[in-house]
Amino acid sequence: PEPSVVLASALAVLAGFWTTATHVSVLFVAADGGLSWAAAVLHASAGPPVLAASLALLLREQRGCPGR
Repeated sequence: PEPSVVLASALAVLAGFWTTATHVSVLFVAADGGLSWAAAVLHASAGPPVLAASLALLLREQRGCPGR
């Protein structure tokens, strides 16, 4: 696999993990009534898809990119 592609994919996984991990607390704020649930869910929902997609791309790259 191309090292630059693996590095970029790994950085995207890190970004997705960071976004997910740091925005979980927003859900606790909503549970305490400090924020509307709609705003909390919208705010916290960006990280998991980024994490999942970037992890899938990283694993695909590590397996030798089938389908190319």
